[in-house]
Amino acid sequence: MRRRLLRVIALVFGAGLLASVYWLSQQEVPTVAQLPGTPSPRPTVAGSDRALGEDDSSTALQARRVTGTPTAPPTGIPGMAATIPTPTPEESKLPAAFWLAEEELAALPSLPDVIQNWAERETQVRIGDQNNQGDAAAVAAAYACIYAGERRFCDRVRALIREAANTDVWGMKTLSLNRNLAGYAVAASLLGEYDPAFAAWLQEAIHTRTWTAWTDDWTVYQSAMQEPSNGGCHARASVTAIALYTGNTALLDEVANRFHDWLGRSADGWLWDEKESWWQSASDPDEFNGVNPAGATLLIDGVPRNVDGVLPEDMKRSGRPEYPFPVEEYVRECQQGMVATAWMLHQAGYPAFEWEDQAVLRSFRWFVEEAGGEYRGDDAGLPYLIRAVYGVDYVTEPARPGKNGLGFYDWTHGEGQTAASGSPSSETDG
Repeated sequence: MRRRLLRVIALVFGAGLLASVYWLSQQEVPTVAQLPGTPSPRPTVAGSDRALGEDDSSTALQARRVTGTPTAPPTGIPGMAATIPTPTPEESKLPAAFWLAEEELAALPSLPDVIQNWAERETQVRIGDQNNQGDAAAVAAAYACIYAGERRFCDRVRALIREAANTDVWGMKTLSLNRNLAGYAVAASLLGEYDPAFAAWLQEAIHTRTWTAWTDDWTVYQSAMQEPSNGGCHARASVTAIALYTGNTALLDEVANRFHDWLGRSADGWLWDEKESWWQSASDPDEFNGVNPAGATLLIDGVPRNVDGVLPEDMKRSGRPEYPFPVEEYVRECQQGMVATAWMLHQAGYPAFEWEDQAVLRSFRWFVEEAGGEYRGDDAGLPYLIRAVYGVDYVTEPARPGKNGLGFYDWTHGEGQTAASGSPSSETDG
């Protein structure tokens, strides 16, 4: 009797165990990517086990289109829109020559041979390489298309833009995109052509997940809105160019306001690490600026020193404040993005060069007159534009394209007929 009872119990237990296993097998078990706090895997190209961006092709962009256009992530900055509206091609309108007005282009002297050499330069478009100058070749080819009147230069611009737009930027280094996007938008605008597919790619590129030294979940848009150092300066130039090219006035207003904030209008903590706020002229985190305000001083070795116009987040790369002031290379790089952003906003009707007691000029004045810095290499074009805007002369050598593909400023803003805008024989330094 006991043995029979044990058999019944065993059968009931076994049946219950089998039923439990079957029930669990029918439930949706979360994948690793669904678990809280786990980053999502990179998507793959439809019909392939290849991760996007690993082998760029003409089908990669279309494969991503299926998922729709990403929207900007929340920034956490009060009063800032969490998403950016993306206009349809029908709503978009290419502003007339947003980099240079038609009358400004018409007034330029003959095209220098060096710009034509840049236009003819054999180069590959590598959006993920922060030193690549395919963007500079595109801008030069656009100028050559206008002034040389040869179709091959116009075709060259279009080919470089197509190559850029067939690149998937998922997971690329943010700084590379920050530097490399503006030039292609400017080149396209100089041709006076609006390409809906290219515009869609630009809008998507600034909202696509990228990586930086501190996070692998970042975007060009976030960099433009939040980053206080040179990467953010380049990002603001790229986002401004993209907003202008796509006719996205909401985005243009937003980046203009954040640029104004960074120049000093809103001191809402423009720094990465409060422990390294050495060059900030304020001691209150709520008053940290992208550019030190007019009249700012710091006590260095017991002596008040002028730091009016200092870019604190880039000067900190030189270490703690000391006198004589060090000449910090990263300041010049940040100024590349600063000048390009201010110029495009100026062309669009914003008084960017006047904002915050002429903060742009004050940054140059401090660097040259207080720190003894000079402009050379891919920074050499900056003083030409500053001279054209403010009338001060900090020119030290012929211009050449900058890290953002722009910078033929000796021709566009200076004595173009006598300038020798640098050699196109090598890439810029990092």
